[in-house]
Amino acid sequence: QVRPMQFRLSRNDRIEGWKRLLFAPPRNGAALSRCTSIVRNDKIIGHVNHLHFDVGKQRMCYCGWNLAPEYWGRGITVLALSKLFDQFFREQQINAVISECFASNRRCLRVLEKLNYLAVGVPLHDRLQTLVFRRCLHWICRFQLTADRWYMRTLEDVR
Repeated sequence: QVRPMQFRLSRNDRIEGWKRLLFAPPRNGAALSRCTSIVRNDKIIGHVNHLHFDVGKQRMCYCGWNLAPEYWGRGITVLALSKLFDQFFREQQINAVISECFASNRRCLRVLEKLNYLAVGVPLHDRLQTLVFRRCLHWICRFQLTADRWYMRTLEDVR
């Protein structure tokens, strides 16, 4: 089960107002950050963070996720992301989803492969920023999933 946009209401808040705010597309080219929880048996077991933004006329989403280790290897991440990406591409008209992971993270690489992501490379500037600001020497890989690749994947799954 995936629960989008976990939040707490105050006394004056109304669910309709929050829904309008949380499900609205970004305005005037602004980026919009959201978090979706992955829930199993009423327990939050992971999160998907997604940052929506526009590049020209292209609607993009930068996406990252985590899952509690005791749930690894069960296909939960792929299932949760599949449901979320269906919404991104079909309802929100996202053109591409971008994700990154360490080259050594085999589990994440397998998730990206199952979802039909394509490796696109990381510019040198971004690699240097990772090195300097995050003090990280790990090699980072960047991947992109376009709407065309997503629909190609879902058609293959149907067969």
